Amino acid sequence: MFKCRNRIALAFGIVVGLGPTPGKSQDKAQDIDVVLALPAATLTFSAPFIAEDAGFFKKEGLRVSVRNIVGVG
Repeated sequence: MFKCRNRIALAFGIVVGLGPTPGKSQDKAQDIDVVLALPAATLTFSAPFIAEDAGFFKKEGLRVSVRNIVGVG
């Protein structure tokens, strides 16, 4: 009988622990400052520039500043 209660309690704890959490409200959203360091402005590292032009960073609440690191960073 106690084993059944323990299993039920464990299952309930897992369900509650893995349940969805409330996201942040759009009214109170503040942008997060992020510095993105790139070794070179080449086609290989074009994804951040495309994401910035498409507005993905702004949509996710990020203010990204891109820095190019020259030489051995």
